[in-house]
Amino acid sequence: MVRCLINVLSVVVVVTLSLALAVPALAAPTKLSQQGRLVDDNGVPLEGAHQLTFRLYDDSSDGALLWTESRNLDLTDGFYSTVLGDQSPLDDQLFGGSVWMELSVGDMVLSPRHQVVSVPTALRAAVAEHVDGGVVDAAEVWVGGQLVIDDSGAWVGGSGANSWDDLSDVPVDLQDGDSDTLGNLSCFDGGVPSWSAAAGQWLCSVDADSLGNMSCADGQVAKFSAATGSWVCNPDTDTLGAMFCFDGGIPSWNASLNQWTCAADQDTDSDTLATLNCANGGVPV
Repeated sequence: MVRCLINVLSVVVVVTLSLALAVPALAAPTKLSQQGRLVDDNGVPLEGAHQLTFRLYDDSSDGALLWTESRNLDLTDGFYSTVLGDQSPLDDQLFGGSVWMELSVGDMVLSPRHQVVSVPTALRAAVAEHVDGGVVDAAEVWVGGQLVIDDSGAWVGGSGANSWDDLSDVPVDLQDGDSDTLGNLSCFDGGVPSWSAAAGQWLCSVDADSLGNMSCADGQVAKFSAATGSWVCNPDTDTLGAMFCFDGGIPSWNASLNQWTCAADQDTDSDTLATLNCANGGVPV
């Protein structure tokens, strides 16, 4: 009689490595590494070529057959190692629940079945149905077969359609629409909005800013000429700007000279009450 010694720790380790190294990005794994050792009733390891058949069931003794694959393997000191799924692809849906593996050597079915635990369930995680919290560390993010975040972390999924009707808590003063009448006013080149009292609305008119096109000589300033009814260029005749006064002096207009001159600051306030002293309770009369 042949006995099967399955190194569960080795199975777990090898499965973990196969998932990490043999699975392409965004693809569910379809292969599973498995190792074990076969000995007879006397503990003598089997040697040479043997046909091994692996079966997966949904129960430890009876149940439905989920998957099967046969391999011709060379045993050394009873040890074997193989990759399941080369001939019959493994569907990740198989690992949605509890699964047991049954091994046959030739026509001999070994028992009991061994439950596939922990790490193979990671096959199901390759197509995770939902993620709650935590951090997602991925090179790219795809949704429905479309790349939405590239390997630089930039959003490339396009812009979603937004509608103002989807907004909530809109202030009342914005719900009546925009009453800016200038927003729909189209003017000709160089035209400016001008309010027409006769029409009671904004109209387009010519920009009559005469100073905008005015060019004066260095040092000249714009002055309005009542004679011509327009702005003209004239020298800056600000005589106070170049006026120098003595200490405490102030500009004073001299009518006889018809010009500004410096004069002493004289208090012209003739308010006699300012120097009036009354007794307690007294009033000016």
